[in-house]
Amino acid sequence: MNLNPDQFAFLNRQLAALIADGVPLEGALRETARDLSGPLQSELRALESDLSQGIPLDQAIQKRRLPELYIRLVRAGAAGGDLGSALNTAADHFEETARLRRRTGSALTYPAIVLVVGIGLSFITHYINTAGVAANETLFGVATPDNATGLPWLLGAATYIPRVLGTLLTIALLLFIVPVTRRWLFWKLPGFRDAHLSQVAASLGLLTSRDCPLPEAVRIVRQLEAQSPAGAELTLWESRLSSGSQRLSDITRSDSSRFPPLFHWLILSAGERLPDGFARAARHYRERARYRFDLLIHGLLPISILVLGLFFVVNFLPVFVSMSIMLDTLGME
Repeated sequence: MNLNPDQFAFLNRQLAALIADGVPLEGALRETARDLSGPLQSELRALESDLSQGIPLDQAIQKRRLPELYIRLVRAGAAGGDLGSALNTAADHFEETARLRRRTGSALTYPAIVLVVGIGLSFITHYINTAGVAANETLFGVATPDNATGLPWLLGAATYIPRVLGTLLTIALLLFIVPVTRRWLFWKLPGFRDAHLSQVAASLGLLTSRDCPLPEAVRIVRQLEAQSPAGAELTLWESRLSSGSQRLSDITRSDSSRFPPLFHWLILSAGERLPDGFARAARHYRERARYRFDLLIHGLLPISILVLGLFFVVNFLPVFVSMSIMLDTLGME
């Protein structure tokens, strides 16, 4: 089930606050579900119904279509008698996920605007150029000279620009619509890859901090990352764990370029305190992602303005040249 991270984080904040105020979990679920809609509301109501029938929380939540990482956190919190803290921890995680998604969207906004506006300008000016030439010949009997200086090249550019931009837009849409290619592309781009590494480390840190065994934590996160390069790397970790490897350095050693050496070093630097190592890696790559996204966003704004200006000049210059030729031809007559 696809969840809105902001909505899910707010939901868990509400649940934690109600539980802290002494409201039973069943009542807290019933109250928070009233303001929701769709599959999430159905899942919460089903969970509340199971709890009302006396089914233990760890069994009831296991049947729900919720993120496995979240289910594991809630079960660990319930087992340790600290459900409110577990819910707040989950809220922190999903809030950070939402923040990274917003930064990712902001970084992609300017290129998308330039591409769409450029295509629109190109089609509009191509239509104006074509209609203008036809009107000159029909209304005024003025034919556009074939040897007009610069005009054939400009008209050719105005003709091919919409096709080129349309092809680029189609390729971009295909890359982002298909989950496999989208994840692969994000893994290759600076900033986006840092954000992804931060999420992987944060998920592993959350699970291991709640006494989840490392093999189970790796399995859960590997399933979440099944279609990304991180999933392939975690599959190697899982195979090493299943083969009996005990040393963390052997389990997380880098046999590929999927996880950078710094990622492994940050994890190993905490020694036996495995959750601290994952948390350290998550913080480091989260800050790197924020820094690179800020640079990207601030750098793309002036570049986008320049590119839009270039689109304007290249597309509208043939219109002015064509009008100038028409006026010169009419003046000579």
